[in-house]
Amino acid sequence: MLSIHGQYGDARRDPRRWWALGALVASMLVLGFDSTILDVALPTMARELGTSTGQQQWMANAYVVVFASLMLPAGPRPQTPRSSTV
Repeated sequence: MLSIHGQYGDARRDPRRWWALGALVASMLVLGFDSTILDVALPTMARELGTSTGQQQWMANAYVVVFASLMLPAGPRPQTPRSSTV
């Protein structure tokens, strides 16, 4: 019968999973801070550049799209080969 931890129990869990979770949380914090900074700067940018509300939305969306597209190549990095214990 399977335990609540799955077929293998706790013995085969990778302890580095917490580092992966920490990296994910850190990247989301950076994205949240960057979006907040952009939202705070939008009124000043609109005043200095003379942009409309629609143009401000384009600026915010373009920033998020560029930021996300620069983060995409970091996802499929090759992992180091692990020795198999059979």
